[in-house]
Amino acid sequence: MLLFLTACAVPQAGPTPTLLSVPVFISLPTATITPTPPASMTPLPTHTLAPYEQYSIDYLRKRSYAGGALDVVQVLAEQEGFTTYSVRYQSDGLYIYAVMNVPKGEGVHPVVISVHGYTNPAEYNILTTDFTIENELADQGYITIHPTLRNYPPSDVGDNLFRVGDTIDVLHLIEVVKSRSGTGILEQASPDRIALGGRSMGGGVVLRVLTVSRDVRAAYLYSPTSGDERLNVAFFQQFARGDAQFHGESDAPREVVDHASPQNYYSDITASILLAHGINDRVVPGTWSEDTCNRLKEAGVEKRCIFYRGADHSFHNDDLKDFISEVLNFLGRHLQG
Repeated sequence: MLLFLTACAVPQAGPTPTLLSVPVFISLPTATITPTPPASMTPLPTHTLAPYEQYSIDYLRKRSYAGGALDVVQVLAEQEGFTTYSVRYQSDGLYIYAVMNVPKGEGVHPVVISVHGYTNPAEYNILTTDFTIENELADQGYITIHPTLRNYPPSDVGDNLFRVGDTIDVLHLIEVVKSRSGTGILEQASPDRIALGGRSMGGGVVLRVLTVSRDVRAAYLYSPTSGDERLNVAFFQQFARGDAQFHGESDAPREVVDHASPQNYYSDITASILLAHGINDRVVPGTWSEDTCNRLKEAGVEKRCIFYRGADHSFHNDDLKDFISEVLNFLGRHLQG
């Protein structure tokens, strides 16, 4: 069942759908990558940064992001409608790996960058990630890029206080798509039709990206964390206990956390947003998304919020089928025109 923020609607019960299949990846030997000259590092500011300044949304807006190369590492799988690749790019000198779906055939395609949620980096394997949504998007003519964020293998390790490092990884990838469209693996990418998707922690990252970048037309959020970093800091202290990338967050002054919180900058968002959350989510409270939707409305952001009654943190069966349909309709309206 699903609920809308402004009204309730109970869908008719139907047969349990067959979930979209995830491709079986082809095990290939490590490919030899043609070396690409390192992307220029973002110049350091001439002034000395104040403590924590680099984590603020204001600073993320001031700095620049390199549009370096997107290197193909290897072909992972061949599907009827698309090819799946392992690719990599640079983010502030770190190599960030990604799984990329490219539709077969001619034509220029919109690009969807999807951002994963949190799991223990020591247990993370990008090739066992659920790509159900990304694969359906590729079948419908979208190029999808799913980066393995910093600190998750095989990507490099880097600073990630308040998930700002993750934000930077996505902002660099947006710039790569914009500047390298029409060349290499991005030959068929449309630089003016970029969308984001974010699941759980990735949804919180996407919210911050949207307050920084005006290059994104639309974004869908799947069981996202909060736009209030104070809530996220407390959440990750418990949920990701022992993960060094978040150590020190609770020591930051409140004003620092506020300056890193997307909710204080929602009025600057230009993208349209689709948000979906399960009312029975036992990981990230659904009330967080209710608050996000209310704040987005107050900020004048175009949004659609759906709450699935009975759904947990991950959607299944009818809820998942409905959400995928919502995503396709949403992106179709905002990217296909």
